[in-house]
Amino acid sequence: MSEPAPQRSHLIGPGDRIGPYRIVAQLGSGGMGAVFEATQLGLDRSVAVKMLLPTLSRDEKMKERFRREARSAAGLRHPNIIQIYDYGISDFGPYIVMEFARGNSLRKLLRGGPLGVELAIELMEQVCSAIATAHAAGIIHRDLKPDNIIIEEQADKSVLAKVLDFGIAKIREAQLEEDETSGANLTGTSIIGSPAYMSPEQSLGLELDERADVYSLGIVLYEMLAGRTPFGKAHARAMLIHQVNTRPQPVAQLRVEIPPAVEAVVMKALAKD
Repeated sequence: MSEPAPQRSHLIGPGDRIGPYRIVAQLGSGGMGAVFEATQLGLDRSVAVKMLLPTLSRDEKMKERFRREARSAAGLRHPNIIQIYDYGISDFGPYIVMEFARGNSLRKLLRGGPLGVELAIELMEQVCSAIATAHAAGIIHRDLKPDNIIIEEQADKSVLAKVLDFGIAKIREAQLEEDETSGANLTGTSIIGSPAYMSPEQSLGLELDERADVYSLGIVLYEMLAGRTPFGKAHARAMLIHQVNTRPQPVAQLRVEIPPAVEAVVMKALAKD
């Protein structure tokens, strides 16, 4: 007896057309949408197409947030940020077309255990450079985690980190004139993000600035070095309480070969204040 076909998390599948893009395969899905590999027909190049789930495509607030992701990320030019190529509306709903990254997520890499200290530092330097560029443009990512970092191995065996998914990015107030005029409030202080990587202020639903991303990057670096996040696998509510009140165990206590200077960087990034 043949195995049943895997369930599709979206209405579209291989062979379907989204504008000038032909779907090849579904790459993954999450709570808000799905990402597909596709071919751009005019240029015959591989791209990634991100689409909202059908149930969310009818929600005007979610559609506007999706458009915001395209707009905020499209203006960023950095070798460690996934490039946005296009945004459009199809019969299947709105879509974002982006660079097709030929690599695995940092999350998948970490399933094999903690990384070497030098590799962790190299990757974090690249990610920090990308986020510094976003901050200089007035954009706070707000959802930095291993799932949103792709690692590509280059021909010379070096590695290249790529940051993606600015779906809940907050654009600083100076850049919100258009939305203030329209009355939209899509980047406010509601609690949104991934609890294991949230800063204390984000966990409390407070106003955020660039330091919220620094805290999240501290957790990612901690996980790369220790093989786990500072507060383990607590459920979401407990995780939010830990983020606000609990000081993480020093990472060098979990792995003695971590240099004191590296531990100091991690613990400074994870300071509650």
